Amino acid sequence: MWLKLVVFVAILAFLAPKIFVWYFSITIDKPKGDYDFIVVGAGASGSVVASRLSEVSTERVLLLEAGEEDLPNPLIHVPLFVTFLQHGKFDWEYKTEPLNNAGFALTNQVSYWPRGKVLGGSTSINYLVYARGTKSDFDSWDSLGAPGWSYQDVLPFFKKSENMLDPDLAKTAHHGTGGPLNVSLSYKHKILNWFIRAANEIGIASFDYNRPDGKGVSPIQSTSTNGKRTSAADAFLRPVARRKNFDIVCGAHVKRVVIETQSDGSKKAVGVEVVKNEESFIVKSKKEVILSGGAIGSPQILMLSGIGPKEHLKEMKIEVMKDSPGVGSNLQDHFVIPAGFHSFNTDMHDQVITPDVLSLSNIASYLFHGSGSLTTTGLDALGFAKVLSDDKHDWPNIHFYLHAIMWKPQIPDQTEVLMSLFNFKKEAVDDLIKEAHAINSDHTSDFTIMVGLAHPYSSGSIKLRSSNYLDHPIIDPSYLSDTRDVTTLVGGLRLIKKFEDAEISKAMGIKMYMVMNNCTSLHGTSTDAYYECVARSAGITEYHPCCTAKMGKDPMAVADARLRVHGISGLRVADASIMPHLTTANTQAPCYMIGEKAAHMIKQDWGLI
Repeated sequence: MWLKLVVFVAILAFLAPKIFVWYFSITIDKPKGDYDFIVVGAGASGSVVASRLSEVSTERVLLLEAGEEDLPNPLIHVPLFVTFLQHGKFDWEYKTEPLNNAGFALTNQVSYWPRGKVLGGSTSINYLVYARGTKSDFDSWDSLGAPGWSYQDVLPFFKKSENMLDPDLAKTAHHGTGGPLNVSLSYKHKILNWFIRAANEIGIASFDYNRPDGKGVSPIQSTSTNGKRTSAADAFLRPVARRKNFDIVCGAHVKRVVIETQSDGSKKAVGVEVVKNEESFIVKSKKEVILSGGAIGSPQILMLSGIGPKEHLKEMKIEVMKDSPGVGSNLQDHFVIPAGFHSFNTDMHDQVITPDVLSLSNIASYLFHGSGSLTTTGLDALGFAKVLSDDKHDWPNIHFYLHAIMWKPQIPDQTEVLMSLFNFKKEAVDDLIKEAHAINSDHTSDFTIMVGLAHPYSSGSIKLRSSNYLDHPIIDPSYLSDTRDVTTLVGGLRLIKKFEDAEISKAMGIKMYMVMNNCTSLHGTSTDAYYECVARSAGITEYHPCCTAKMGKDPMAVADARLRVHGISGLRVADASIMPHLTTANTQAPCYMIGEKAAHMIKQDWGLI
């Protein structure tokens, strides 16, 4: 009897994972023959492109993803677990080169750049913020040589993806309903009430930040459903993955685009070379290859395929198929400074997320009601402001987030977060702990406001490290190389400091505490030099790289306004890399829009609509 039971349990233990994968999997092991369209990268844009193209039953569509499948996984689908998704199998684990003008509080002045290596791409590991940017962003793209990308042109594609779940926002003309992507208002911690009221008191109005224009503050609009992350895979792939003309292959690393010279001397993309399980093979495309590998992956694949700056390709001993000097240039990213806040008159433990968040009551709220702190990433609100009057554009030049998490770096887990996720030096973390002790607090901040540079003047580059597709490229963001960015951030930090002046802040005893001892000893705590020092020391990536294969007409443009790569037929790029410049806010929503518009243009060009 006992022997039979042991055998049964052993068989069940062996079969259960296989049954689980069989039941939930939406991928196949290898491509099957040739395809009409091959999409490389299953992030926001790539998932949309592949899904929409597969709507045409006559077209065979293949989606290739280098990472693993996102089978039901609590780390991915529980929003507050977002920090556990970095430095693991779901993360490309990119790192910048040592920064010259920033990152002084980071170990070796190196910034970690996590990017999603999993079905859903970075939408499976990001902070869920759904923010489109302003009307001016897209009107500027149009004026810079990308006709058809003005706000009025792109708004229908934003709305096509969106299913706004908040009934009040859903009534407005600029939101969409009925699309695959659920968007909802995040769970609100009590500190949000202070943030909104304090912002209003210092002259920052409340508004829906996804309006066409304007400046103000708003609760976060989140890509989540009933407290669960909604990734690109959830919204655009899983519902349609059983279509007979649609195949998805994970663990498929694309080495290069296969380009052939035609009889007339022109160049055409005819497929991709893929490596899976250490086996290399070529998959042919009858119509197009669409690169959606993101602002790092797409330029890397282009250069490995012989499309890029001629001299750099020669240096890497890669055959030049097209001299395209703009590939890898124009790298932009939002750069953000954390500002800690304390209250000494009010107990904050019931207002924010505390280190004991995994209590039984919080877990029960999440499991049974889809509510509570586990349903958020800690970002509760987003604001926009203009602090430089000489900026000729009618857009905000800073944005700021309320991060409703209490920090206690003397707790080993939180100390590890600061050092492992952001690469802060141990000395910098020790300074936080010393400051907490100096003000008789057991934590370094009750909550944080993150001050971000919305439209950086500084830009960097992506270059190949070698011709080996496995070698991460050389990433140089050149943060704060243009002093106008420093001036903007100083203005942004001074604006956030004004939150102390609101009557509600005085009543609650809330004050801003920015701890950077080397800056304080050199410059005091209220000078422009001090705030510049803080910006250059404590600033980190906001996870929004873009613009490294921009569309346009100038000599540095890599693709035209229909996202077709200049000089190579049958090849497009559709992801954040095609942006001429950063949008005012997060890039997730614009990437969904880019995917929708790209799919529409591809269908138009091939007479499929």
